[in-house]
Amino acid sequence: MDYEKIDLNKLMRSLSGHVGRSEIDDVESRCSVCRAWIRQDQDKCRCGRSIVWVNSVVWRKIYGDPKRVMREYDSVAASTNSGDELVTACGVTGFSTKNDEADWAKAERIFGYDSMVGIIRYVCIKKDTRGTNGMAWAMAVARKNMRERAPTTKPPSSDDAPEMV
Repeated sequence: MDYEKIDLNKLMRSLSGHVGRSEIDDVESRCSVCRAWIRQDQDKCRCGRSIVWVNSVVWRKIYGDPKRVMREYDSVAASTNSGDELVTACGVTGFSTKNDEADWAKAERIFGYDSMVGIIRYVCIKKDTRGTNGMAWAMAVARKNMRERAPTTKPPSSDDAPEMV
């Protein structure tokens, strides 16, 4: 998802000497798309673009941790059924990176849906690990299985090679 990150500390450094400590909550910024003014209590611009204020007490009180919100905006949707189940079981919005999602999809192609659901059950149900830690653990198990148990393609032996005349 496309969003704009506004760092209040950087903005305050550029305004040094012009804004007093008591006026910090009233500082506004401009949207980089439509150039509209954005207050710290807004999470969307009038053009529809999502806004995340970093280091703003006002924004944090209303919308929560800005790092969590950015992580949700940056998440990658699952492309496989077991990936959807992993995201749901861990209670997150998606994979952290495209590489994580691609590795999970590759592991499902190699081992099958049932094996991947087994990993999800082990991590999320048996060990009761959810959230980003659960996702990281499940990814580590899947990658370990791919390294250790993945079927390898053997190079053709000299007996199978065509004869040269």
